[in-house]
Amino acid sequence: MTVIAAVLLATGLVVSGCEAGNAGVPGDLGGPAAPPGGPAGPERHETVSYDVNGPLTGLRVATGGTIEVTETSRSGAHVTESLRWTDRRPVTRHPVLDGTLTLDHTCPPVSDGIGRTCVVDYRVEIPRGLRVRADSGAGPIGLHGLSGPVEASSGAGDVVADGLTGRQVAAATGAGAVRLGFAGPPDAVDVRTGTGDGVVRLPPGTYRVVTGTATGLTRVAITDDPASPRLVRVLSGTGNIDVSPA
Repeated sequence: MTVIAAVLLATGLVVSGCEAGNAGVPGDLGGPAAPPGGPAGPERHETVSYDVNGPLTGLRVATGGTIEVTETSRSGAHVTESLRWTDRRPVTRHPVLDGTLTLDHTCPPVSDGIGRTCVVDYRVEIPRGLRVRADSGAGPIGLHGLSGPVEASSGAGDVVADGLTGRQVAAATGAGAVRLGFAGPPDAVDVRTGTGDGVVRLPPGTYRVVTGTATGLTRVAITDDPASPRLVRVLSGTGNIDVSPA
């Protein structure tokens, strides 16, 4: 229990159906209340897509839903927001500050929040080399072909990445699994899970491997070189650990 608590505390995550962001767009109250159709009315859906042009150096996504980020050859970012709500429409934001695009949303207050849905899922295409931070309260995170530094965390969803070539990658979950696949040798990998498995697939190279789990199984199928400058750390409360060749 000590290890589990430590891992969960380290992630700093709270599972929530609605991720609170910063102040919403002025003048946008989130749309009208939903018509009757149950305790919170029927669930509504809306999909919004847009481009963010100009030079970008980073991406920050915070939500209670799903996050998917894919690196492409485009010069700017392309964002698709999938909104779901039952009472008042989420208010989304996408400011750019000092080169970092931030995607988040707020849930307008309602008199009775019982049974309400207020979630935004994000699918983002980004240019090469951006620093990416993705945080979800309860949804899964998918990362594809990223070449910049990565930080990802989810309270109750899996974090799955493939084709990574970034030098520094950190991923954490409270109740999900972390599965990272690398196409280029990283300098620093840090994986922490509460109850899910921690899986890392690495290309040829030398690595110093540090693992720890309270009750799970550990498999390290690559050569552990204590003198290597490349560090791979995988810690889990009750999940299994697997560090193997890609």
